[in-house]
Order: sequence, then C-alpha cells, then structure tokens
Amino acid sequence: MPETSNKSWQCPHCRLPLRKQQQQWLCAQNHSFDCARQGYVNLLPSHKKHSKQPGDNAEMVQARSRFLDAGFYLPLRQQLCTISKQYLTDAKGAWLDAGCGEGWYTSAIAQSIAQLTAFAFDISKPAINACCKRNSSINDTGFVSTDMNNTAMDSTVRASSTALDSKSTDDELVSNGSVEWAVASVADIPLLENSQTMILSIFSRIDWPEFARVLQDNGIVISVSPGSDHLIELRQAIYNDVRPYQVDKTLNELPDYIEPIELQRCHFEIKLKSPSEIHDLLAMTPHYWNISPQQREQLSERMHLTTRVDFRIQIFRHKPSFPTSGIWKNLSNKGNVSK
Repeated sequence: MPETSNKSWQCPHCRLPLRKQQQQWLCAQNHSFDCARQGYVNLLPSHKKHSKQPGDNAEMVQARSRFLDAGFYLPLRQQLCTISKQYLTDAKGAWLDAGCGEGWYTSAIAQSIAQLTAFAFDISKPAINACCKRNSSINDTGFVSTDMNNTAMDSTVRASSTALDSKSTDDELVSNGSVEWAVASVADIPLLENSQTMILSIFSRIDWPEFARVLQDNGIVISVSPGSDHLIELRQAIYNDVRPYQVDKTLNELPDYIEPIELQRCHFEIKLKSPSEIHDLLAMTPHYWNISPQQREQLSERMHLTTRVDFRIQIFRHKPSFPTSGIWKNLSNKGNVSK
C-alpha cells in the first residue's frame, strides 16, 4: 500500500484525513501520530479514555489467543469468510473490523476479500499488540492456517448455518490482504465519512450513528452475538440458575437508516480436554470476572467439558440518502436514533 495515498484514517482531533509518511500518520493541521514499532497507530486520545488501560488486559488476550489458535471456533471464522465473499465479491474500497480483539478473525477475512483494504481497531492496547504479532507471522508465511491442532481436531464439531429471511470508492485503495491496525474506540471511529463498504462487529459494542457515518450507501454490517444456547453447559457448571441469552436490544431496536437483511446461525459442539483449555474459554468471557474465586476454583478442577456453541450472525444494510455525521450526532444526543 502506498504510504501517502491511503487517507482513510481520520485525525481524532480535527477530523481531517491522515496520510502515512514513513513512521507517522499526519493531517493538514500538523497533528501527528507515531506508528508503534509493533505496527499499529494509537488514535485514542487520552482524554477520551474511561480508564488508564481500557479494554481487555494481557491475560484475557493471551487466553483468547490460545483458545482461538487451537481452532475451536474455526467453523465461525469459515462462515464469516464465506459471508464476506458473498456480499463483497465485486466491491472496492475498504472494510473495518470494529473491536477486532487479537485479530484472529480479521486476518483470515482480510485474505478472503483481499481486493479491499482492511482497517481494524480495538480499545485494548494488548489486543492490538497481539494483532500485529499475528499479522507479522501471516506476512512471513503468506497465508492464514485453517487447520485445527490435534486437540481441536479431536473435538466434536457439528457446524450448521441456516439463512433466515434472506434478501439480497475509492480506487486508490489497494490491498494484498494486509491490515491497518489502530487503538481506537467504537464511540469515536477514526475513519472518514462514507469510506467503508463493510463493518464487522464480533461480540463488540455497536454504535449505529458512528457506523452509519463511516459506511457507504448500501454498505453492510455483519454482527456476531451469542445465540440462546451459547456455552450453556459452561454456564451450567458455574451458575445454579441458567437462562438463555437474550438478543441485544441494539440489534432489535434499529434506527431508521439501518435495515436487517439476513440472519444466519452457526452452532456446534466443542470438547475441552484439560483444565487449561477450560480456563482459556472462561477467561475470554465476562463470566470470568462475574464469578467468585471459589466458583473459579471448582471449575479449574474439571478435567474435561463438552459445551454447545451458538452464534447469531446478522447482516444489516445502511440505507442510502440519509444525513451526514453532524446530524447523526445530534440525533444520538437527543436519544431519537432508535424507533
């Protein structure tokens, strides 16, 4: 990618385009942001942080990386690659992974739609460090492995996807499956208006006004959230009273400018065969922080666990001919975004 042609990152201070020059991103107002040696840029101003170290800590990121690299969630990643290719076969421009975590999904999808420039951010600096490390190893080998390790291959994987209620730039941007990484927040996306053909949101918060601001007309959002039976056996091992997951109201109460076009399911079963695998799965969920040390210790004594995995994959479309970012923000501040 040419260092000075890609202007899709946006200055978080003045909202002007950023241009990459050597190891810095610069805007016309002379705001500059150094590229970290790992390969990312920090576009989250300190005054916009709600804590000193927001997002997942290093322990959570490492646990999730170990679990995902073992291949337990490979059916979901494969399904997301298929969906992305289906919707973006002839698309040009760029796409965004908003809340990308350690980049396990991002890197694979970036290679499956390599004609598009990929942007990805997370509010967690340890997560983005892990992204850069992963991306570096992919660049060295030239591909993303889709093989599961021996543990995951021994798992019982019964993946199915059912489509429900299905309906059917910028030429300077070029890509070879690489990704531009940043530390940033979903509440203030550092990308230009109408610059993205797709936004991916996996177990991450959705800010509809911000998503609409950066999406092109008819751009799509792919959202992944827990289905009703997600990790139900894990939850039964922790809690006495286990209830099905409810659909997030953000996905039900849509603003007028967002239209649902498809719902798919991805559900299968995984077998965890060691306390360390069980720990890694628990550590990448909110349950790890919601249970007592005694509950955590009881779970750590288990030598194996079989649990269902249940994902809802929803695809939304940004309706064309709606107001620009200033009006989005005004609507959001007045609380009139949702129906």
